[in-house]
Amino acid sequence: MSSSLASITEALIGQNMNAHPDCLGIYIGIDEMYVAQTTKKDSGTVLESLVRVPINSVDKTLLKPLDLNEAFFAMDNWLESLKKVTSKKKWKTNRVVISLASSFCLLRHFVIPAAIERKMWKSSIPLQARKYIHFPFEKAEYAYHVYEFETAATKQKRLGVVFAMTTQQIIERLRKGLKSVGLELISVEPSSLSLGRAFNDSDKEAVGNGGRIYSFFGKDLASFVFLNENAPVLLREVEISGSLPAERRRFEITNCTEFVAKQLEKDPFEEAVIVGTDVDPWIPALEADSKKPVRKWNLSEVYGIETRSAGEIAAIGASIKFHDHKTPDLDFTKGNRLSDYEFNASLTAWKVSAVLIVILLLLIGKGYLGVKSAEKNLRQTKASATQTIADFDGLTASQIQSNLSKMKSQNSNLQQMLQFDHVITPVIMEVVDTIPQEMWITKFSYTDPFPSKGGEARNIVLEGAIKTSKDGRADLALGNQFRDKLVQQPNFKKICGEKANIRYPNVAGTAGGNSSRGNDSSSAAGTETSFVFTCGSQQQEGGR
Repeated sequence: MSSSLASITEALIGQNMNAHPDCLGIYIGIDEMYVAQTTKKDSGTVLESLVRVPINSVDKTLLKPLDLNEAFFAMDNWLESLKKVTSKKKWKTNRVVISLASSFCLLRHFVIPAAIERKMWKSSIPLQARKYIHFPFEKAEYAYHVYEFETAATKQKRLGVVFAMTTQQIIERLRKGLKSVGLELISVEPSSLSLGRAFNDSDKEAVGNGGRIYSFFGKDLASFVFLNENAPVLLREVEISGSLPAERRRFEITNCTEFVAKQLEKDPFEEAVIVGTDVDPWIPALEADSKKPVRKWNLSEVYGIETRSAGEIAAIGASIKFHDHKTPDLDFTKGNRLSDYEFNASLTAWKVSAVLIVILLLLIGKGYLGVKSAEKNLRQTKASATQTIADFDGLTASQIQSNLSKMKSQNSNLQQMLQFDHVITPVIMEVVDTIPQEMWITKFSYTDPFPSKGGEARNIVLEGAIKTSKDGRADLALGNQFRDKLVQQPNFKKICGEKANIRYPNVAGTAGGNSSRGNDSSSAAGTETSFVFTCGSQQQEGGR
């Protein structure tokens, strides 16, 4: 494909993920930034330049822990500091991948049923994420990575989700700010992903895709990145400055590993890897706290410098984003960048579409000639007509009244179509706000009959599962509570009144089902209770 054709194609279907492999990596923290320029060779990543950029005069009273801290980027201190670097040094590219510190983004890991189809991920995963992140999603930018695993005890398929979030305002200020200093924003990602990519890329002693805990010990801060199948599932940062001896330090890593192990029903982490400066005193404490064998890794031999901050490693990891094919992508900018597979698939689809468009144009041309002929005949008919009242000649009063009623009905239906708004969004929000953590939705169906025949109501069907980890009776009780609470929500009340049905095709611990409206059969006992929630008219035809 020629470069011009490639440009046109990318404009239509999206950029190839590897369209811009050479990028600067910029880590942005509250007190400092790092700008990394690397090149990729057969021997590995070669660090060409690494610049520390201190950020001065930041009003930290405006910043809050466990917040996304949009106010930091509104102060423009970071931009003034970056401008000094870009004006004094010539870089080989102006394209930038930003690595955001944990002060500006969130990272969560959770598990969803494998029964949720890929086409439903886009809607169902954000719904699940709302259980763990209390931030208005309409103001957020988020990205996620999904991987399949098998539970150790029950041997059931599950989907692990790594979910990252920042805000639209941060992304927009980054884009505008970088443009003002002559830089082009290509991607924004959490620093945990950048760190994981740098470790995955450079750790030649790592064997397989087993989970690892990479521990970077800097001057005042220790950063722990928990990688499972090359994806960062957790990030923990601990202050290590102070007079407390290293052997008495507790990093609470065990709590982190137990949290992930509970979700996966197994401990995926095989070892802890320690890097940084003067790490020897920390090895016993890390080994005791993680309950894992600890491997010391001299990262300075890889990059040729003595790394003193995790931000340095994050900047390097960001700079090799488009050279790496092993680490999953968590890109807040989303944009229109596609993976190789998606790009090639889209290109094929685009070619097929182009052929279909040509065929369609030919058909339209043929149809156009037919329309022009029909218009000519219509004009001739109109010219020959003397009075429109003649259309009613020979009709009785009741027949004329019937025709008028049909016209009114058609007009009413058309008005319904024009006035129809997106009422489903508030309904979905009420489901999200109401559903307990032990329940999840696998199917959502909304039917609004059209044309309205009078008396027909809209219909809602929810299908999903319940797992209280107790017994079937507890699942049924939770399901009934969910039904009763849901029908009290304003938008559901408009559709359902105050009545709704919930039946249970499968009940945990039984081979049969239990239902409020009859019984369904099941082939074997399970650990989950499935449910079907319905409300509104049971007529399912003519919906929109």
